[in-house]
Amino acid sequence: MKNLWIFGIILILILASLSGCVSDDKTPTTIATEVVTGLFFITPIDNSMIYGNTTVWVGEYSDLAVKYMEFYYSTDGVEWTLIDTDDDGSERIVGGEDVVASDWGDGWRCYWDVSNINEGYYHLRAKLWTFDDSFGYKDIMIYVEPTPPIPKISNIEYDGIVKGNESIFIEFSDEDLVQLILEIQNASTYYEKGVELKNQHHYCQNISGKNLSTVCCGPTAAASCLKYWADNGFDGIMKKNGVGDAITQSELVEKLAKLMKTDENGTKDSNFVKGLRDYLLEVGLGCNNPKGLKVGVEDNGYTGTVAGNNVTFERYKNELEALREDVLWGVSFNYDPATGKYNGGHWFTGNSVNNTQINDTDGDGLKEHQIDLMNPSNGQIVVHNMNTDGTFVRNGKWYVPDIIVTVSEKDPLDEEWDTIYEENYPGDTALAYWDTTTVENGYYFIRATLVDELGWRGEDIVLVKVENEAIENQEPVIEDITYTQLHEFYDETPHRYMLTAYASDPDSNTPLSYEWSVDCGYFVDDAINASVEWNYEVPGECVNATVTVTVTDSLGASTSFSKKIFET
Repeated sequence: MKNLWIFGIILILILASLSGCVSDDKTPTTIATEVVTGLFFITPIDNSMIYGNTTVWVGEYSDLAVKYMEFYYSTDGVEWTLIDTDDDGSERIVGGEDVVASDWGDGWRCYWDVSNINEGYYHLRAKLWTFDDSFGYKDIMIYVEPTPPIPKISNIEYDGIVKGNESIFIEFSDEDLVQLILEIQNASTYYEKGVELKNQHHYCQNISGKNLSTVCCGPTAAASCLKYWADNGFDGIMKKNGVGDAITQSELVEKLAKLMKTDENGTKDSNFVKGLRDYLLEVGLGCNNPKGLKVGVEDNGYTGTVAGNNVTFERYKNELEALREDVLWGVSFNYDPATGKYNGGHWFTGNSVNNTQINDTDGDGLKEHQIDLMNPSNGQIVVHNMNTDGTFVRNGKWYVPDIIVTVSEKDPLDEEWDTIYEENYPGDTALAYWDTTTVENGYYFIRATLVDELGWRGEDIVLVKVENEAIENQEPVIEDITYTQLHEFYDETPHRYMLTAYASDPDSNTPLSYEWSVDCGYFVDDAINASVEWNYEVPGECVNATVTVTVTDSLGASTSFSKKIFET
């Protein structure tokens, strides 16, 4: 069973419950020797900011027989303080819908509450011990921030309705802020990413001499995700080492399977993440390329059939549409109450989301949204109604979200976001207003972003629906028609006059268009402007002429006005 934890994409945020770590005396009984390990950090990542109750999760890639794992921190890299110890490194191994999942531990991890740690940079170490009392370790640097720049839009619910001049209340606790930005972005009623369809049974048929196609859902789903980015500005993904000859779809999947160490049982979650990161590094789009792609991870927690609150519909939608990230959705299914474990696990690739909320269809009382996922089991798009907690029913079975992995641009263009409020050096709260009457009714994201003195950033995103009452379009108002004589003498022909209509629109639906008619004489040019020239040939023949002008606003409302031209 997974413990409850979450870490964000822009900031490494981890919240946890039930550490699952022990602190027994693990003093070696013999002289310890150092060994080369395959230790790697999944979270936090090197040179990231952490705060709150932080999940420290590491994997071990070299298949050492690890007895237990210790976690330390240090201010100088010399003196180390023990955080905690974990002696159970069992981890979820997922093969897909065709096989029984195995091993449902949470991997090598523990939880570190940094809320009372002084702000600053720290060394973080994972140190493993083998059964023969050998050891090895991996260090990274992290920045501890007890009061992080994390905003919270507190007065608007996700999926809420807004109208008129809407107030937006933003709460935060960081005292070293330099900027607050509030932005909006139009959200589609139906958003489709368009990921590649891939059937796992067409791949992984010869991985080190073994046919792993029945357990290859993870690498196949990941390849679909990467192929999207290859088609959208990162073509090096489909080239050998990022610059060489083009590779095939099969080569991409099988390369990922090897990097993820997929075996007869499937793929460990930790190796799934590492494999994605290593592939991006290999093609020149990883951690050393500031214009490349990044891999983010967020995990859920379940107690029995009760879902945690981290991998949710809100997370799926925000990552897929608002942040334009590719989403890999890891699920568990076939829960066995007798053992307290799930007998199945699977990976999907997120494809679409429908923002129209629908009522409960599966009996759990939760609101739902229709989503489309690419299913590597058959290489097809499957449509499901996802509950707000991220669960859905498929083939009569509950599928519960376990982990979300995202692949996104490190340096995305924010051209689709429009700033509606900005404040430098804000206090501990902010109140902004958004005049929703300036936009069309429909769905919108609201994003609040905070930046502190060191450049650390945090954000909060909510989806809202603007529902302003339709205002009936009022027709234009014509005040008068006047004339100006253009000829100098009475016996001069033709007699020439400039007629001018004075009109306005109460709704400001401009520009206005004009159409003229007259029962005597003629117009010199097309009579489509506010002023037109009117002529007649015989002096005095049109002394009783009546002119009519019709004025139409930009939305189609119109009105007409008639007047005897020479009537005072």
